[in-house]
Amino acid sequence: MALSDSASIDRRQHRQTLASDTRRSVRTDVLCYARLELLPRKYGGIYHSLSHNLSCGGVKVRTFQQLRVDSSVLVKLCCSEEADPLTLSGAVVWVSRDAWNEQWEFGIAFTDLDLGIMQRLQAMNKAFDIN
Repeated sequence: MALSDSASIDRRQHRQTLASDTRRSVRTDVLCYARLELLPRKYGGIYHSLSHNLSCGGVKVRTFQQLRVDSSVLVKLCCSEEADPLTLSGAVVWVSRDAWNEQWEFGIAFTDLDLGIMQRLQAMNKAFDIN
């Protein structure tokens, strides 16, 4: 990646940080297995990652592969062996590179949430909230 690309990512991350002060949903630190499938499927690509926090609006994940902002993804979250995986549509809204760990972090905003999915997300957040 060129230096200018890195600077562009850093600027987007800074804008995201400033915008994050007015989040619509409370985030909870949740470590879950997250399977990301790039959409449409013809583009292929299944990425395995870990979530770092979760809200009713989106999830922060970390993986070794890079995705671009505005990429559409199908997210499958597995947070416990007892619960069925939660499958959500989403879009990558920010990207940050962790050069020290040679990994990428992504903010994924959920799209097309129905009432049942929203209730499951709220229940997950409540179960993992330690405050």
